Amino acid sequence: METTTQETTISKAVEECHDMFYKVRSFYKNVKPSDITNKMCEELHKRIIEEHKDFSKVYPMIIRVMVYDRFFNENVVRKYFKYVSNHVWKNREEFLEVQGEYMVYVERFRHPRKSQKDIWKYRDYIVDTLKKEDKEFETITKSVTKEMEKEIEKGKELTKQKLIEALEKLVNKQPECSL
Repeated sequence: METTTQETTISKAVEECHDMFYKVRSFYKNVKPSDITNKMCEELHKRIIEEHKDFSKVYPMIIRVMVYDRFFNENVVRKYFKYVSNHVWKNREEFLEVQGEYMVYVERFRHPRKSQKDIWKYRDYIVDTLKKEDKEFETITKSVTKEMEKEIEKGKELTKQKLIEALEKLVNKQPECSL
């Protein structure tokens, strides 16, 4: 019973991958590879993430590879989904390791004769890269959050100051004599 449910879930996820990859192929259909820019990839990546929010939260690497490498293989994705179902992450670091594993599956598909030692090196490189990106993102997020909090405080102070000035004007305003 559990295997059937797992296979159904995997099949639905694979269908969603097909849908996303169709959009990727359609996007790049009339564009020469030499004309593809990072900005185009970023826009497509953003659009697909917005259209497939739940999927992108769990499998961001699949979308990233589809958009930036224009690669999708159903068998690779199925193997990866089975891997993920047996390797549930408990923290951010494990999540990044599981994401990196997708790249390992892609690498094995692209280079089937690559030695196990080279695959291990590749895995380490990918996971290290993902962890560095994550730390950079976290640092930027903290910095932006601090800046936003400062701006909010400035806004509050400015609003408070304007309110005080308006009240002072009201209090100091002399009533007009109507004789």
